[in-house]
Amino acid sequence: MRLFDRSGSAYQLTREGEGMVASARRMEAEFEAISRQVSGHDARLSGRVRVATTDALAAAFMPELASFTRRYPEIEIDLLSTPEPAELAMREAEVALLVTDRPPPNLVGRRLAALPSALYAARRYLADHPADGELASHLWVGWEDGMSHIPAARWMREHVPDARLACRVSSGATLAAAIRAGVGIGHLLCFLADEDPALVPLRPPEPALETGLWLLTHEDLRTTGRVRVFLDSMAEEIGLHKRALAAGRAPERKALAAR
Repeated sequence: MRLFDRSGSAYQLTREGEGMVASARRMEAEFEAISRQVSGHDARLSGRVRVATTDALAAAFMPELASFTRRYPEIEIDLLSTPEPAELAMREAEVALLVTDRPPPNLVGRRLAALPSALYAARRYLADHPADGELASHLWVGWEDGMSHIPAARWMREHVPDARLACRVSSGATLAAAIRAGVGIGHLLCFLADEDPALVPLRPPEPALETGLWLLTHEDLRTTGRVRVFLDSMAEEIGLHKRALAAGRAPERKALAAR
């Protein structure tokens, strides 16, 4: 059976190949479901918890992760950095700590905080580009095509469709670094950007871009001992900063250092 057709330097699945891939994916999904059901009966507070998150969130909430590892020394945390939406990220993980406005219906979890976003520029950029200029006249740092699901990417398509893109990125950490370096302007989470003296907000937070900080897992895994205590611990620790995050402020660390 021919599974691929060659077109230049690329290969394309035939109809038979596509059918075989679809069957393999169904088999994989069934195997993963069985694995999660078995894990759901594991009450031990030991082993590994794979957590999908972004580099920026991992750095921002590392003190909370450190607090968890001190409380449960026999549980190891695998941090899987990912720019993917929650549903794709959870194919490799047991828990996801992600910014999203549309958590997948097949996952369960908690909305830990509301996160506003605003338009920012670096001071060095504003030295050459007046802040009161038209948005379309600015250079922008945008998202690459594969990240079109991100609210800020949708906002740009609707409000500045002809924006001059100086750079496209695929992660929040790279976006922040590019804006901080003066490559162009772009939207950032306020609780991360407002603490950076190199950045200046150009507008108040955009209501349409407010999103949520979600802690998610599979339904079958919520009763797994190590997953359950991780969810409870992180929700408790991050919940202490709920008001600050919603106001666009970074978590206060003085109280944590004293605990």
